[in-house]
Amino acid sequence: MTAAQMIEALRDLDESRRQAALAVLGGPPAGLAGEPGLAALAADVALHQGREADALLLLGAIDVEDPSALAATSAVLAEIGAVRRVIALLERARRAGCDARLEALAGSLHHGIYNREFLIRDMPWPFDPARLGEPALPRMSPACRDVASRILTTGHAEGEPTPLTGGQIPAEDGDVLFQVVAGAKPRRVLEIGFATGLSTLYMLAAGSIESHTVMDPLQRSAYRLNGLRNVAAAGFDGKVTLIERPSNVGMPALLAEGHSYDMIFIDASHSFENTFLEAFHADQMAEPGALLVFHDQVMEPVQAVLEFLRTNRGYVGITHANVAILRRDTGRGNHEQQYVPFRTRKPPPG
Repeated sequence: MTAAQMIEALRDLDESRRQAALAVLGGPPAGLAGEPGLAALAADVALHQGREADALLLLGAIDVEDPSALAATSAVLAEIGAVRRVIALLERARRAGCDARLEALAGSLHHGIYNREFLIRDMPWPFDPARLGEPALPRMSPACRDVASRILTTGHAEGEPTPLTGGQIPAEDGDVLFQVVAGAKPRRVLEIGFATGLSTLYMLAAGSIESHTVMDPLQRSAYRLNGLRNVAAAGFDGKVTLIERPSNVGMPALLAEGHSYDMIFIDASHSFENTFLEAFHADQMAEPGALLVFHDQVMEPVQAVLEFLRTNRGYVGITHANVAILRRDTGRGNHEQQYVPFRTRKPPPG
């Protein structure tokens, strides 16, 4: 039996039978070094048996400079649901001073956390990731489509041009928001940053939202209430509650009042300190299974916050266009409340 056939056969076994099958291999055989998929399977078995040193030896033999080996490793770990276990092992090894090969493998798996196809197999989502890029405008009501199209064209639609230009998301990012809401069907949504209200229209147009709260201290002074005008003109008058306070004041107040949400969309200043505070309070107000959604995820301060949520708060996520969608995996919470060092991953070139 070839290594590929063995991997395929082992995938069809339940956990106890897979462990029994691999037990005949004895310890971590050197022969697995050239078969990254089988090495990943054996490492997971060793990890289940409490043999962390053997698991690290197997993982350390994988050729991290070979893209196909890394792809095979990631695919097998995702297939057997072992991604989170192996990442946790590599995090422990990194803190203990592991060699560069293990650190490189950890970096590859960390990057995979935000890779859509990688996570589809590892964790189901309440929406279809394959549809995130589908255009939303054709599915909007005529009034909403008209206002959204004019915002995309003119930057303001209803009302007058404002002192603060920009602030609206591109159409491809709005499409992502529409598909996420259409699939996940959140009832209570909090949006940090409002501006012209375009992102709000994409979410409300998906149809499930019963309560939509937006927070923007600049809506009156800089945007001259154009966001509210646009929402009303699109047919959603009375659907949006505006809080004209900065997030570092408004979000703690909502938390103190006992508010909670099924989805929280963060698209405000994008500075590290503000985004971190917004993410912290969002985490506290998120219902079980809620989604935290971040715009401008390619910006380095936002990337740092996403990495903190992954390493210290047990979130996993996917990205599409310039949007990151995160959900807490309850099996990965930092129950010991120990700080895990986190690093910023800059977006790949191009």
